[in-house]
Amino acid sequence: NIWLGPNEGGNILFSSNAGTNWVTKPSPNVSSVFNIQFPNANTGYISGGNAFQGIGEMSKTTNGGNNWTALSLPSPLNSSQINGMSFINANTGWIGSSGGGLRVTTNGGSSWITQTTTSPYIISIGMVDVSRGFVLGDGLYSTTNSGVSWVKNTNPYLSSVQFWIEMFVMSKDIVYLCG
Repeated sequence: NIWLGPNEGGNILFSSNAGTNWVTKPSPNVSSVFNIQFPNANTGYISGGNAFQGIGEMSKTTNGGNNWTALSLPSPLNSSQINGMSFINANTGWIGSSGGGLRVTTNGGSSWITQTTTSPYIISIGMVDVSRGFVLGDGLYSTTNSGVSWVKNTNPYLSSVQFWIEMFVMSKDIVYLCG
């Protein structure tokens, strides 16, 4: 399955045949979609927003993307672009914003718990499992305790690149950074 999010809000595109045909799915998001994730066949999340207009958005589906419901985000996430999102199952996931807000939910987005890094912004989040994961911001941060604490990697090579723009987490031992 392939999902494409719009750059300026509106409908999401879906293909079940490797892009040969596309179906339009309505979305409540009014701004750009930066993340689409389906932890299972029915439950999915989209997130994004617009940093310049002070918009943070997130929506959820429980019927395979046929209908989406906007989730209520706490401040500052509701007013800063959601750049990072990583769900390990239908209920547990992390989101982070251009304003540095980092939150975790264990109930599918009904409520959010604050977590803290020293980064002033979040670019990407990649969780390996419920305990281990990574956050990319002004550096690479890792956790081994579900995000209760995040430790900044002090490798000199990581700090020699002024701005990393993307992260792909393959496992607890393999992380790709682009910048």
